[in-house]
Amino acid sequence: MNDDLNSAVTPPVPDAFRSESIEDFYEAEAVEEREANHKFNEINRLNELGNLAVSLKLIGGHGFHRDQYELLRDGTFLLMTPIEAQQYLEELIAATEV
Repeated sequence: MNDDLNSAVTPPVPDAFRSESIEDFYEAEAVEEREANHKFNEINRLNELGNLAVSLKLIGGHGFHRDQYELLRDGTFLLMTPIEAQQYLEELIAATEV
């Protein structure tokens, strides 16, 4: 009868909130941290490339605009994904080094 009382007082934990093990939990946390660090490094790289392009007078400015990356080149604003912007800046800088 005591078991009936405990089951009535303590609701079952939904499967969505169950963790297979504490190791799984820590692995998931580590994956999230690695992904956040990767994104942070990508943003830093893009900012460094943009600053270098400005210092070389290849572009007039750069920065994030909503989810896009904006470059000011020859009086025109170029909007692209951060990945496209990184590739564009790398190619632009490499072309001046030749």
